[in-house]
Amino acid sequence: MRTFLVVSSVCLILGCNSGGNPPVDAGGDAGGGGGDVGVRDAGGGDAGGDAGVGDAGVVADGGADAAAASCATVRCSADHACVRGVCVPTCGADTSTFDAALAGGLAVVGSVCRTPTALTYAGGQMYELTASTSGLVTTFTLQRWTPGTETPAATTIATATYTAAAAGTMVFAGGYVAVAPDQMHAVFGYTTTLAGIVGGVFDVATGTGTATELPANGNYDAAFTDGTHYLVNGALGGAQGVYRATSGGTSLAQVVSHVGDASGSVVFWGDEGLVLAGGIAFATAWPDGATTGERVLVLDAAALASASAPIDGSTVPQLTMPSTFEMLPGARVASVHYDATYAVDAIQVRTLTRATGGGAVSVSSPTNLTTGSTFTSITAAGSDVALGFSGGLLFVH
Repeated sequence: MRTFLVVSSVCLILGCNSGGNPPVDAGGDAGGGGGDVGVRDAGGGDAGGDAGVGDAGVVADGGADAAAASCATVRCSADHACVRGVCVPTCGADTSTFDAALAGGLAVVGSVCRTPTALTYAGGQMYELTASTSGLVTTFTLQRWTPGTETPAATTIATATYTAAAAGTMVFAGGYVAVAPDQMHAVFGYTTTLAGIVGGVFDVATGTGTATELPANGNYDAAFTDGTHYLVNGALGGAQGVYRATSGGTSLAQVVSHVGDASGSVVFWGDEGLVLAGGIAFATAWPDGATTGERVLVLDAAALASASAPIDGSTVPQLTMPSTFEMLPGARVASVHYDATYAVDAIQVRTLTRATGGGAVSVSSPTNLTTGSTFTSITAAGSDVALGFSGGLLFVH
């Protein structure tokens, strides 16, 4: 799923996907990816391995043994730092703020020095998206790797390209990667500054590397609901809403309307058979009468799968919470919080609860997982989470 959450209001208007990734100028140098994450490429520390202790100190794998041989008593090597008793690679960052930025009770697993544009976890593997530009051509590269070491070996699954018609066109690589439960298909997207927020979604057959592009203006996030169907939240065809597609297909059909004036995240809450889709209102009124603010629509996945016409989003339950979020284990949702200047000042977590017997969904007040601007993104990574920082990813649980 969409996994980098740094989003500015400008990006929301431009439809630059799941979040604030620096734009790529199709007529010049690549802007590079890190937005939503300084994340979306995550690797864990060696959860199962032993910490290597040598003359230079601990080369930590971030696992249980590394924690036992605490860096409080064993010196970390020059390119590592001690964070909550674990030696982790610094990735060139100032790690002195890490401990204070993390909420109490969080344990450090490890870190990796990777800064993808988008990242998600599926079947024990991390799927990451990166983008680079040469001349007018932007190349998107989808890779996957298994967490467990500081320097995981990444395998390229597929590449796809977008060629701008003229210099100066800004290309925003999407801040999301969605992977089917059977890992046979993966989806990612891009948008541009062309009129109508021109963009596309690439559906990748992971076994062959074949990438099929579907026109998808303003696409912001995507999520699979089963092995053969996925949803896209965006302004495809100029109509803001949620769209449905079939893996290997060539078209998207709108299944939800009235999702605000700008897109947010879309996730599948499999335990409850629900889809959560975010939106932002700038002028259009929400059902409660508010004409500004963020909402998350609560949708029945089965109803979306059988819909022959768009479901009116103003008629379904809505949650008042950030429209851009990441689903975490334990029915939790995480969102990046911004101050009045649009600088990251926290990553917050809320818990979802559904009433007995398939009743109403409610959301708790937020608690801070991190504070300050040290960590700028979050993505689920199995039972852990990956926090993006300048230079890499820190895995915690």
